[in-house]
Amino acid sequence: MFIRGYEALPKILASDAFALPHQSRDLFSSSSHLLSAANDHETFRLRNGDDSSLPNVISPNSGDTEDFFATVATYYPQHSPLSAMVHILSKETVNLFIAHSEGIPRRKNNRNTKQFRMACLGAAIGEAMLAGLSSKYNDMPSYATCRRTLAFSLCRGSLLYDSALDADTLAKRWVRLRKISRLSISSNTTNAVLLAHELSLKDNIIPSRQKIDFELTKALQNLATGKDNYDLLASTLTYLYPATRHYLYDFKGAFDGRMLAFNQIVEIIKNNSCGIQTDEIAIAFFCNQILPGSFIHAGVLAGIVELFPAALVWYGFMSALTSSSTPQKIDPGLISKLDRDLLESFSFEERPRCDISLDELQVLSTPTLNLNTIRPTQQKALLVALLPGLDIYTRLVNDNDFIENTRRDTEINDLHNRVSRMLEEAIYTLKSSETPKKTPPPKGTSRKFRKDW
Repeated sequence: MFIRGYEALPKILASDAFALPHQSRDLFSSSSHLLSAANDHETFRLRNGDDSSLPNVISPNSGDTEDFFATVATYYPQHSPLSAMVHILSKETVNLFIAHSEGIPRRKNNRNTKQFRMACLGAAIGEAMLAGLSSKYNDMPSYATCRRTLAFSLCRGSLLYDSALDADTLAKRWVRLRKISRLSISSNTTNAVLLAHELSLKDNIIPSRQKIDFELTKALQNLATGKDNYDLLASTLTYLYPATRHYLYDFKGAFDGRMLAFNQIVEIIKNNSCGIQTDEIAIAFFCNQILPGSFIHAGVLAGIVELFPAALVWYGFMSALTSSSTPQKIDPGLISKLDRDLLESFSFEERPRCDISLDELQVLSTPTLNLNTIRPTQQKALLVALLPGLDIYTRLVNDNDFIENTRRDTEINDLHNRVSRMLEEAIYTLKSSETPKKTPPPKGTSRKFRKDW
């Protein structure tokens, strides 16, 4: 049980005086902000708390977390980052604490929680695959990559806060973290993940953010909620793309025939587009029919990712929702581990487990940021709280890392060029040595010319 109070920052931090701000850590544009430390902030302390003198939850005055964190970093640097020890509520997150304290109202629908989690995790694996395609090494989805996806964050947030969570708000916070971390962002992928999440979460809705057919919306909802096992979706897609009906039977035959059928369907969809989002869903559905539930044909979709950017998200979504009776399933070990993380317990009565919150990281993210001042749990990686209880790892790339990576890339390219030149010279020398030479006639041998005949 919490005890509510109002305290000034010096009292919260058990400090009687300001520290003299170091020039490199002065985050203010005006000295008038010095007065912000004297403002009273709403605090929540456990009646029978731990040994820490800090409260469990702080709601800064007027919800201004930017000013609050800047004050801490400039005048109380020894306590920064404070969000590693206390849940600091912003204007975007204060409602989550209130809802959590009063008891979160659950959505009144027949959502199957297990089915919902599988749909979200399938989308997360597809999203992670796309992130791997845009990376330098083009890796297949790993546990760590899946944990960093928007699909995973949306699912975890919904399980924690249910109707109190606004998916669009969380998506914006996730995008902010990606920008701070200098990681790539795809609007096509983000929109597909939000739509997949919305369809998995609610019944009887017409998504306003996407332009897809109403019947297709219902078919996807029925699939995500376990009311239908692909039959309605198949009939809807063949209605939208009539020429694909001819190839449905081929997906029950030999493997070679399935691949040929899929390739023909890709051409049909390209030439008879129903809109990019609908096309991506259709491509994913037919790709899943090659070997249902396996996700092993992600590479096929990777080859046409420029035409259908978010098809991999829907492929993962459908693979995870395929009946468990199929002989091959999308990585069950990975799914189980991610599902464990989704169900991890959380309470505001517990101390944060993150290195820093998103709001504090945004304040501290300057070109001269030294990760050692944040004291991360991993080298060159931070555990960032998008929301209280929703922590994800992110990699931070600073200018020195960029310069170093550029230098290494240049050295590698130079080495490749040198090796190529050496190989060309070696091949030229080898060919020259193998060319037959004309041997001169023995001495004393007379040569006959036409005039001698």
